[in-house]
Amino acid sequence: MKDFLLFRRMVAPTLVQVIFWLLMLWVLYGAILNFIHHNIGIGLQMLIGGPIVFRLGAELVLVLFRIYENLTSINEKIKS
Repeated sequence: MKDFLLFRRMVAPTLVQVIFWLLMLWVLYGAILNFIHHNIGIGLQMLIGGPIVFRLGAELVLVLFRIYENLTSINEKIKS
């Protein structure tokens, strides 16, 4: 709890994952709506391209947090 209050533990990586899965549900919903309204091409584009685009975005954000974790680990090793 102390690490959380002192901002040593990041909440954003978990939040990014939750947002990613909510966006996946949104993409699925949009694709189904497009299939129902006979927009098969757009529905397929959403179904294939949506997850790829959102996954790449999530990974780019998460890379920043992984870099921070690695730098923190390196810093701790240097200090000891």
